[in-house]
This record gives sequence, C-alpha cells and structure tokens, in this order.
Amino acid sequence: MDHKTSNHFFTEAPVLPWQTWIYRKLFTTTLIEPTILQVSKATCINPPSPTGVSPICIKATHAKQYSQFLANHYYPNTSQVQLIVPSCIIESGIKNKYIDGIELRDTQNKLVGTVFCLYTGLYQQTHTTGLITWLCIHPSWRKKGVSNCLLRSIYSTFQPRSIYFFRNDGLLKSTIPPIVTEFRIQRKKPYVYTKDSTTVQRVPYTKWSLQLKQIWKQSNPTGILLEDTAFQHRLLETWEYKINSTDYCIVFLYPTFECQREQKNPLEQWCEVVSWLFIGSIKTTYEQSYCIERLLDVTPYAWFDAPNTMPHIESRWNPGGYSHWSVLGLDVGNPVMRPVLSLCAN
Repeated sequence: MDHKTSNHFFTEAPVLPWQTWIYRKLFTTTLIEPTILQVSKATCINPPSPTGVSPICIKATHAKQYSQFLANHYYPNTSQVQLIVPSCIIESGIKNKYIDGIELRDTQNKLVGTVFCLYTGLYQQTHTTGLITWLCIHPSWRKKGVSNCLLRSIYSTFQPRSIYFFRNDGLLKSTIPPIVTEFRIQRKKPYVYTKDSTTVQRVPYTKWSLQLKQIWKQSNPTGILLEDTAFQHRLLETWEYKINSTDYCIVFLYPTFECQREQKNPLEQWCEVVSWLFIGSIKTTYEQSYCIERLLDVTPYAWFDAPNTMPHIESRWNPGGYSHWSVLGLDVGNPVMRPVLSLCAN
C-alpha cells in the first residue's frame, strides 16, 4: 500500500515504538500513566495522490455511493460476510459529525477508496477520539499508495483530534503494537426465540450506563474508558433481561453492519457483544451464561461475536480468532496492554 515517493503512514505517526513496548512489557513493573503524544507534522504532509485527484472529505450526499462501494469491495466476493452499512446511517453520521472520513477518486470521478472515522467518545473528558474503520480500496487500486494517502489525509484534516484507535481482526497486521488482544467467540442464533420477549427488551442507554461504567472501572482499573454523556447518536444498544423483580441481566450490543452473504437470508445480521453486567443477587457462572444466552436469542440479530471472557455455554460457540486494538496519538504508559471500552462506537 506504500506510495513510491513517501513512507508509509505509520512510520512517521505518533505511536509507541515497538522496542519501547517490548521493554515495558518484559522489564517494567512500575505504573506509568498514559500521556498524549504530540501531533506529527511529518504525518500531516500529504503525499501526491496516486490517482492524480486530491482526497476530499466524505459528503452526506454521497452516502448511497459509499454504502454500495463498501458492500462491493470491503470483503472479497468469496467471503461469507458482506458489509452493508445503511446509507441513512452514513448520511446521518456525516450530517451530525459523528462520522468523518476521506474519499479518493480517479480522473474519471470514480470512487477509488474510502476511510471512515467513527466518534468513540472523550478520553479523560477532554480529548476527542475516533475509530479508524471501513478503510476500503477498489481492487484495481490496491498496493498503489491509496491507503497511505487516505490515512495521512484523515489525520491531517481532522485536527485537533489526534487520538485514533485501530482494530485488527485475525492476525496482527498493524505495524504498531497492540494495547488490547483478546480471543473472540462466535455463534449463530439456532432459532427464532420468542418465549422471553416480554422479559427481554431494549431499554435506553442511560438506564444502566452508570452501573456499567462503575463496574467496568472496578474490574479494569488500568483500562481506558471512552465516553461522552452529551453524545446523542450512539449506535450502542442496551438489552435488558428482567430475571425477577430484583435481578437483571444487561447486555450491551453494537451492530457491525455485517450480513451473511446468502441468497436465502440476505439480512442475517451480525452484532458484537461489547459488555454485560448483572444487577441483584450473585449469580453462578452457569446462571450468568444461561441468562446471557437467553437474552441474545431474543434480539433481532442472527449472528453474535463476543469476547471469550463473556459467560457462555461453550457447546454453542465457535472460535472466532483474535482481535487487536492499537492506538495512535497516545502513549498508554505501563501496563502496555490495557482494555478499552468505548460507549459511543466500537
């Protein structure tokens, strides 16, 4: 993906170097608080566009075109999964400024590549952060510097935001070290489950958000929590299972906009389990697993992806591989591996 006349984006980006990461991981035992890294001027210098046309910010009026472009090219045609982001989501996100991005076209005005940034909330209540995602390049333009051009452009265009998170599923492909590595599990809903439709319901995020943040911080004292209580457009879904008058199981889901590429079931949608909590009496691991499984099967999603730390009935789930998070613009200090929870986008 490198352009012939410039270094790759990550060689000049403000990131924690691998050698520092390894040294801290192996030899440093003292706690080092995270610090903001200075904006890299070198990274802000955009290389010449490989297409001869300068990259520009994404436009709400092009939402349908972006949606189709991602559906056609984000995953190969041989993949069982297709990325179908509704154009209304993209349009609304651009208009309400919680989705930023860059597009690149050729001299015939054909879309060559896109990269999007989803607003992930505030770090330490002051620094805006984003998740770089949906980096998609037309097959005929891959390995020609488009990726480098798009990443440099999004970094320079949307200053003063300087903290960006990246996620890699599968083998670690990023040239920067991870701050989170977790094993994922996946399963398909075995049937349409309606028995508990009266006790399982989607509820407002604010109903359980305070408890979620308190419990998560207690369980992850060195973790990075990204939140913005004023944010009105979060895609995070809060699902509640009322076990009895005092006990609740709550699961937080995020739609991935991935669908199975099957002609018979084109709308078998995926979601990701972000977090979960139990309110009321203490539950055994099996009881927690049973409640979560029951809740998931009432949601409208057909496929589920979750961290393997989630209580679950093992016989129902399959290995989903590893997922890695990396960060740009933030030195996470020590420990170098810190869980991340974004309550705005994931």
